[in-house]
Amino acid sequence: MFRKEGIEEKPNLQSDNAKAKPYQVRQIRSILVKYHLSGVEN
Repeated sequence: MFRKEGIEEKPNLQSDNAKAKPYQVRQIRSILVKYHLSGVEN
């Protein structure tokens, strides 16, 4: 489980030979976009 203060979602990334499943990538990307967590300053 990954958690960060101020973020409601709590994604659970399960290991699959060290590769994320496509739905997990979509979930994480959605969270990064929603909370502006890309690491790029605008």
